[in-house]
Amino acid sequence: MGILDKIQGMAGRRSDEDLGDLFKQVLSEGRMEVFRYSATKNVIERFEGDHFEPTGRKIEYIKKTVHPAHRKKFEFLHNNLVSGKMTKGSAEFLMLDSKTNLYKYKHHSYNTYNEKDVKPEWVYCISKDQDEKHQQVEKLDNVRRWLEMVVQACDLMVWNYDTYEGRFVYPEQSFERYSKFEYLNDIIRCVHPDDRKSMDALADVFRRKRNKAINLNMRIDYTGTGKNWSYVKFYGIPDTLDDNGDVKVYSGYIRNMSNIIDLEKQLAVVTEKADKSEMMKDLFVQNISHYVRTPLNSIMGFAQMVGDCSTEEEKAICLQQMKQNNDDLLRYLNDLLEYSTILAGYMPLQMEVFNACNILEEECATVATRVMETIPVEIKYERPVSKIMIEWDKERFQKIYNRLAKNALRFTRQGEVILRLHPTTEGVMMQCEYTAICPNIAEGEDMYSSFDKPDFMDSLDSLELCLCRLTVERNHGVMSARTTDNTSVFTVNIPCRIVNIEN
Repeated sequence: MGILDKIQGMAGRRSDEDLGDLFKQVLSEGRMEVFRYSATKNVIERFEGDHFEPTGRKIEYIKKTVHPAHRKKFEFLHNNLVSGKMTKGSAEFLMLDSKTNLYKYKHHSYNTYNEKDVKPEWVYCISKDQDEKHQQVEKLDNVRRWLEMVVQACDLMVWNYDTYEGRFVYPEQSFERYSKFEYLNDIIRCVHPDDRKSMDALADVFRRKRNKAINLNMRIDYTGTGKNWSYVKFYGIPDTLDDNGDVKVYSGYIRNMSNIIDLEKQLAVVTEKADKSEMMKDLFVQNISHYVRTPLNSIMGFAQMVGDCSTEEEKAICLQQMKQNNDDLLRYLNDLLEYSTILAGYMPLQMEVFNACNILEEECATVATRVMETIPVEIKYERPVSKIMIEWDKERFQKIYNRLAKNALRFTRQGEVILRLHPTTEGVMMQCEYTAICPNIAEGEDMYSSFDKPDFMDSLDSLELCLCRLTVERNHGVMSARTTDNTSVFTVNIPCRIVNIEN
């Protein structure tokens, strides 16, 4: 029995000597004070050494030191004790400390040592400082809150495993996003078949109560369906040992690692792309000279030949070749600048409303004129209606058709090239079909890579296809290619606003 319990149990059978001994024992406990109050004299005395001494204070002073929130409770206890309606009681108050001028928690235990309904001569009070206890409680609450946040932020399920009962117990802070396992067999049923060996090792540690830490990675399906596997880390350490040195309780956590593993996979993909991009930049620097030197050397060569020409006809041929190479050089440089600009993320569209069917017909006529006298290829176009008004970048729209057609003509020696245009639910579909097998399509993604090909013309072909694809995909479109026995098809879907369609 504690000191306060002993004092409160002395009602009706006290003696001054017994009280004095008990009060001395109270003071020896530390952080306690003993007072008594006389309602008839309105005086407060404090126990010092072996007797009570006046403090010079009245009850009104004590009331003022009580926090306003606790003042009614204090007055209720005081009035009932001095009137004899209560013989003992206890309560906790926030009271102003005269030394620090701060409110601190104090526990007051009252006793009159009289019979009920008899006005007491003295009301005895033992005051115990509870501020340190409240600070500890507050620290524990803060630790609990921090633990809850850490557990949730790290996606942890905290557990204790009682080896005597053979079951898991979860604290309040345990994360509840996933189903909690009660018994070891509940986990065994949910573990991936390929991870059963890890689970058997865990079960062996628990069943033998071995004094060792647990650190396993496995896949668990919390739903039990075998379809939604989550990568988890199962970690635990011995927490409590019994008299024989065997583990009575293990404590640990289950952490869902699926997001981390997904991020690692994404990081690996991004790293691979970055390495490839770095390699492509090196190849770009190495092979960029092809795009400049080839036409430039031709221009310089024909420029030297002009001075040696003896007739006007020879000079005209040299100048014509110089002009052709000059145009090629300008086109190559424009393509390279466009390529670098798109990769840099700067590709604003010059939005305007135009008839996409007109672009289709114009491009078809231009291509037909270009091949009319060189190769026996028929150039055709197909469209379901005569007018498809869209809002997009007219120049880039035309470039896509132009580059697809040029790519087709590089491989088509006979047959036909068909340019198509169809409206879709999201915009328009552009298509180029030609009678030839495009070797680039067999290369898959590599057909868009122009800077790792040693042949100059192959590099040019891939650069134009790459520009088509970048233009389309940077504007949320899709470009695809397929080939059959004797036909190749490039399809481009561009999301855009269709203003009007007319037959």
